[in-house]
Amino acid sequence: MHEGQVIRPSPGEKLTCIRSGLDGGAFVFDFELAAGAKGPPTHTHDEGDETIEVLEGEVVFRVSGEDRL
Repeated sequence: MHEGQVIRPSPGEKLTCIRSGLDGGAFVFDFELAAGAKGPPTHTHDEGDETIEVLEGEVVFRVSGEDRL
């Protein structure tokens, strides 16, 4: 993705690219998830850590098969 690009991968999801990462740096994005939307499919990030900041509401993550708030 390029900086400023907005995509809507699924209903209730909006992803805005803040920093593309195409120059080798970190990919930084704003992800809006509507209440009740499922969000992205189960996946891993083996290349490094992922930082998530929830600004409103709550998100449940599944880690090693266990749901965590």
